[in-house]
Amino acid sequence: MMSRRSKSAVLVGFQDQGNLGLGYLASVLQVNGFSCSIVDIGRGPDAILSEIRSSDPLVVGFSLIFQYYLPQYAALAGFLRSRGIECHFTIGGHFPSLWPEKTLDAIPELDSVVRFEGEETLLDLMHRLDRCQQWRNIPGIAYVRQGNVVKNSLRPLVSNLDELPYPYRTSFTNSTLGRMTQPVLATRGCPRDCAFCSIREFYSQAPGKRVRRRSPANVADEISALHHDHGVSIFLFQDDDFPVIGNAGRRWVSSFIEELESRKLIGQIAWKISCRVDEIDFELFTQMKNAGLYLVYLGIESGNSEGLRTLNKQVTIAEIVTAVSQLKQMGLMYAYGYMLFDPGSTFSSVRENARFLSRLIGDGSAPTVFCKMLPYAGTAVFDSLAASGRLRGTTAQPDYDFLDPALDEYYRSLDRSMRQWVHGKESVSHNLSAALHETAVIRSLFPPLAGIRPYEAVLRKLTKKANNLVLSAIHQSSTVFETRREFPFSAEVMDRKAQKFIGEIVDRRNTFILRNQDQMLASIDSKAG
Repeated sequence: MMSRRSKSAVLVGFQDQGNLGLGYLASVLQVNGFSCSIVDIGRGPDAILSEIRSSDPLVVGFSLIFQYYLPQYAALAGFLRSRGIECHFTIGGHFPSLWPEKTLDAIPELDSVVRFEGEETLLDLMHRLDRCQQWRNIPGIAYVRQGNVVKNSLRPLVSNLDELPYPYRTSFTNSTLGRMTQPVLATRGCPRDCAFCSIREFYSQAPGKRVRRRSPANVADEISALHHDHGVSIFLFQDDDFPVIGNAGRRWVSSFIEELESRKLIGQIAWKISCRVDEIDFELFTQMKNAGLYLVYLGIESGNSEGLRTLNKQVTIAEIVTAVSQLKQMGLMYAYGYMLFDPGSTFSSVRENARFLSRLIGDGSAPTVFCKMLPYAGTAVFDSLAASGRLRGTTAQPDYDFLDPALDEYYRSLDRSMRQWVHGKESVSHNLSAALHETAVIRSLFPPLAGIRPYEAVLRKLTKKANNLVLSAIHQSSTVFETRREFPFSAEVMDRKAQKFIGEIVDRRNTFILRNQDQMLASIDSKAG
């Protein structure tokens, strides 16, 4: 006879910036009589094993968004089974929801897949297992039966987000200059149909309204509780598309600002959002800035019309330029996503993308970032590449061939050469972004600091210098490689230049912070008091 397990679950996933998906799952279980712990997969297999053994849970749940981490989760599940963990293993997230067959094949240790929004499905699963009842007929579940994958009828999406409890949060240690940071979510879903993004497909397959919003009051209540109970001052909205578009979006934002005002939060908090370039409205965003908005993330993605069509962004070059110009005019910091390479790229389009990026950030308003578009499962681009025979790689590491084979080699050379400049947390761009982010936080949440304007000017100058180096290198190297199949920049030389540049950024930053640390600490202490 199976031994009686505790009324608990252990949820495993990435926790770099907080995992609100796991947080909502955990809170729903907790308010329904189950205990639940969340473990960062980054802690490693032994720590996760220890947590599971101490909890003796009914369920271990894994959170997998993208297939690129499939081998890591497969290895973890195999390790846990090999160490005698026999409880129910389930998994959720974008990739398992869209491709349960591939997931169950790659991770045979799984008992089930929880598809799409999982709050009700996971709760149902916990109740069934706790009562030793049949679980294979649960809506929203996929599992293997006699070698075949069974996909049960899908459970409707959560219709009223206000009815969900606030997400369970495991840590209050993330901060910028001593100001506590937490993610928050106002909406679920996205109304757009970008060809490279799996979000629309994730929220379209299950029954129910694809885009749902919490009420402004409900969001403001959560922010107020986090601010007053835990000292959180910086809120990072993780909405795929913050509700600012159209009349309904304007009404929502206006109500949200009123709710912040009524709770006396304006001037006490700062917040960041993500949106599209065609959603930037000067008047509305000025109101938002006055209410604490300090950072806007834009999915720019491409600087040429053909690339925008390939990605189905449904915006124009002119709209991108106008949006960025307006944010600069308002004095709002911005960050952006940019795919220098996509399936339709040519050497000419790469240079056009570099020139356009120089047009936007040549003034040093933001550091250079770029990537190659990746073909996520469940996207229109993925299907198109598969149909044309250009898709390659594995389930976990899908890739594609450029139309010009020489561009594949060029991309690999550029990636190696520019890695220390634009990729990863140790890069030039990341260090510049972090320093600029700190100045935006200072402007929002600290009293005026001595030397802030000269320091900002230095950062802009350094950013401009780095941008010019990187974008010029892209233009020059693509021209040389196209004609001579040679890459003119040594990765070793570029790495040394990057390290020297990073050293200057760090020195400038530390000098400014040390000069003002007493005043900053006093401000933090006064807020805490």
